[in-house]
Amino acid sequence: MSKVGAVLGILNDNFEKRKTVFSVSKESLTSWAKDLNIKKGTETIIYTGHMYQLMPITKSATSIYENFEESSLMNFAPVGRFINKFVDLSSMSKYAAKPEKKEEERFNKCLQNIYQLLKYAGVEAGYLYEDELYVGTLLYDNGIDEPLINQAKILNKILKNNFVKNIITVDPHTTHMLRKVYKKILPEFDYNVKNYIEVLFEKKIKPQNKLNMTLAIHDSCVLARYEEVIEEPRNLLKNAGVDCVEPELSRKLTHCCGGPIESLFPKKAKEIASKRANDLLSCSNVVTTMCPICLLNLKESTPAKDNFLDLSEILVKAYL
Repeated sequence: MSKVGAVLGILNDNFEKRKTVFSVSKESLTSWAKDLNIKKGTETIIYTGHMYQLMPITKSATSIYENFEESSLMNFAPVGRFINKFVDLSSMSKYAAKPEKKEEERFNKCLQNIYQLLKYAGVEAGYLYEDELYVGTLLYDNGIDEPLINQAKILNKILKNNFVKNIITVDPHTTHMLRKVYKKILPEFDYNVKNYIEVLFEKKIKPQNKLNMTLAIHDSCVLARYEEVIEEPRNLLKNAGVDCVEPELSRKLTHCCGGPIESLFPKKAKEIASKRANDLLSCSNVVTTMCPICLLNLKESTPAKDNFLDLSEILVKAYL
């Protein structure tokens, strides 16, 4: 078994056995919603897909893997996969490189921003809390489809039990998985799925403050190419007094952030992200992203980490 095959095998085994790729406690996954008094279930729900919550441990795990990527220790990756069947190795990364508290707080804050923006738009969304599942984005991006069928069936049952009809997603990948991929592999997975950016745009929310600022916008490849959500974020920003500048590769031609290969080739992923980050920073010293994976990869590839902001961090300043 190759080293890459072993790493993919570990991710696959984790998903099949533990329903996720990186082990994070249910308390951590749902902590963003603490004190927001969000109802359980309901006809319309906000669905995080765990993407924002997984970014801090993804950062620490990728950092560890990057140090070993070209080491002879990687020859033992197949052994690691065997051990992982009995001991969750992904959960060990939090001890080897503990996720930074400030990262956890920032990504949780992004989710809180999104929920508050939806509330401002008049959308009363519930939440599945500990019943919410990771949808398997990382496996799908790496060409592993088979385990997704069982996950789609389990999630479909959970959604039915909670009388859900409308799903508001918070990141591009979960939007695509629930709107297109799950529907394709499980025809009865039939829900009205929209990204929160689409919902805010449709609700025609009015800004409370004009920001009068310029920023560079980085399109998510999934959101722009596969879901064709392109004008909505630009209009929300424009209405808030933001002048959006775009690099040469934008919209459906947007440049990769390196995210799809970070679990397999973290050094190459960082090279790709660094190139994209420099392109964006050459347009403006403030950059916004619409995906937690893009945000993490781009900001970690450059010393100008603080110049990269999630779209929700911009919108909340204008609309709340």
